[in-house]
Amino acid sequence: VFVRNFLYTNLQKFRLKKKPRYKIGYSKLLKPPIQFVDSASFLFEYETIYEKEIYKFISLSEKPYIIDCGANIGVSILYFKNLYPESEIVAFEPDKAIFNILITNIANAYLKNVTCFNKALWNENIIKEFTSDGADGGRLSIDEDNSNTKVECTKLSPYIKKRVDFLKIDIEGAEGIVLEEIKEYLHLVNYIYIEYHSFVSKPQNLSDILNILSQNNFRFFIKDTTNSFLSNQFISRSINMGMDEQLHIFAINNVLK
Repeated sequence: VFVRNFLYTNLQKFRLKKKPRYKIGYSKLLKPPIQFVDSASFLFEYETIYEKEIYKFISLSEKPYIIDCGANIGVSILYFKNLYPESEIVAFEPDKAIFNILITNIANAYLKNVTCFNKALWNENIIKEFTSDGADGGRLSIDEDNSNTKVECTKLSPYIKKRVDFLKIDIEGAEGIVLEEIKEYLHLVNYIYIEYHSFVSKPQNLSDILNILSQNNFRFFIKDTTNSFLSNQFISRSINMGMDEQLHIFAINNVLK
């Protein structure tokens, strides 16, 4: 059985690698088959979330409350529901086209107790410009972007009025602003995952993020997402979509120790 599953998985991954980018399709890597908007970004999410299990956490409750900021097509939601079928999930995805596929994937999997908002997260309720990349890198527009739409933004704090077992924040550069907005509620959160984005055109705010976590009794661990530490950053920086660094930040509330 193990060999058969291994061969099947690798065959599906091979097929995904052969598909053109930024084209809608389906993958049988998950059950039921999941619809994606970009084969390469879906494969990356599958390997990161399902194989490396970077969002895996231990909950004392059979019905943990999970907030997913930057849900994309729903791979993370499917994983959380596989981990804790009775969990309550609140999710945010600002890209309208991707949001529609997110809703489709949740419906096809017959997931219950999942509430999705087609909104971006910010430190105020406002309308802002949004730049879509047709995959998993859509973001609230920065100076060098050619923004192509507008999105409704909301504060995250109204959704942290009770114990949050897991908070995932992957919002392409807005993480510092949102974390600042919710800092007085962080005592209610057990685990936080943050994907940190460093834009070449903007000051780095990693120290601000880590200070907020430290001041709110979190112990954090940082992992590089691209293995850029293997190259000499003094000589040549790798820049992708205007970013010169992306980091995984895993934060654990010290009350769990």
